[in-house]
Amino acid sequence: MLYRQRRRGGALQQGCLQRRGIPCDSTVYLERKIGGNSWQGRQAWQLVGVGRLRIALAMRMAQGGLLRVRRLGSHVRRVTRHASMRSHGGLRRNRYCRTGTDIGRHSQLHKQQAEDRQEGGKQTMAAQSKHEAIAIWGHCTGLIQTVCKLLQFLRLFTMLHVQYLRSCARIGILALASMAGAAVWSQSLAIYTELVTPNQIRLPNGELGGPVIELVRELQRRVGNTDTIKVVPWSRGYHLLSAEPNTLLFAIARTAERNALFHWVGPVDEDLYGLYVKTDSAINLKSLEDAKSLKFISVYRDDVRDQILTKAGFTNLDRTSDSSASIKKLMAGRVDAISSSVVTIDGLMAAAGTPRDSVRLALTFLAAQTWLAFSKGTSEKTVADWNEAFESMKKDKSFEAIMKAGNPRWAPPAKAITQF
Repeated sequence: MLYRQRRRGGALQQGCLQRRGIPCDSTVYLERKIGGNSWQGRQAWQLVGVGRLRIALAMRMAQGGLLRVRRLGSHVRRVTRHASMRSHGGLRRNRYCRTGTDIGRHSQLHKQQAEDRQEGGKQTMAAQSKHEAIAIWGHCTGLIQTVCKLLQFLRLFTMLHVQYLRSCARIGILALASMAGAAVWSQSLAIYTELVTPNQIRLPNGELGGPVIELVRELQRRVGNTDTIKVVPWSRGYHLLSAEPNTLLFAIARTAERNALFHWVGPVDEDLYGLYVKTDSAINLKSLEDAKSLKFISVYRDDVRDQILTKAGFTNLDRTSDSSASIKKLMAGRVDAISSSVVTIDGLMAAAGTPRDSVRLALTFLAAQTWLAFSKGTSEKTVADWNEAFESMKKDKSFEAIMKAGNPRWAPPAKAITQF
């Protein structure tokens, strides 16, 4: 219980001190609390009367701190400053304190509570230290995870940056190659072919295929040409090759009559040309002169067979722009024989829906190599580059691989025939 002491006539009532268990002639010690359980400023005062105690307590309490009063080093008294207190002449009007009787009565209890508080403080400090350690470990773990994520991001960024630089390098190389190619290929080429099984065919998806088509595409890649391959009737393609510059036609038989008309790259294949009759026909041919007695012979317009037979004096030629139509005419009896080649006859029979054994070879009249032909208006540099690319394909075996992949019965041509 707190008791209030009043100042009357400039002096403390002696009875108030006696009622609080502090005789007027006692020695007390005053200490100021500076934080936690720390105290400082112990001073000894002899209580003779109440004047000195009053002055000492008033000056100590005027500092606004917590004072501890020890009587003979045993009983503890606390004097606190109230918010509503006012100083007058260096003295304090109101002060509160605990009774000395209560302190003496419960000294052991206070001691036990102090020990309990000290032990609890230790436990609290241990718990706080544990929580602080856990918090520090959590912060460290989070920091490590952040660093790891940052390193992963830097690694990913580095990989992307390297890929970007590589892509830029490739683009730069391609751009330089394109510029170089543009410098070499100042002229474009008109590239023509016909559909002849198995070398030049139309795939189910509508694209061009076949071994000779793939060969030309690889040559285009190596020389840097990107012109489109166009399919036209053979007669039209041959006319364009003869009349227009910068024109390529494939595959065409190289003969004595054609040799000086075009520039040549190859050869890509060899073929035998002959006259075919129905299997059950009684026709027996031993020479071209015997074939002149036939009623009609179907030939492919402007093809090498048409040119050879026309030059040989044949007047019984039935010219057509569709080779499969020749098969139908033969089977219907409208012509006695057709002119075809060993390489293409199987494909023609299949296209006409006629069994292969329905016809037989009656006479062979020409063996020739097939080439890529460039018109005379094409620059010599262009033809030389294509020839160089073709020779490189022969050297690295890609030429043979492409041709055999598209036609397993294909055999490499013999030495190129350039003199006739």
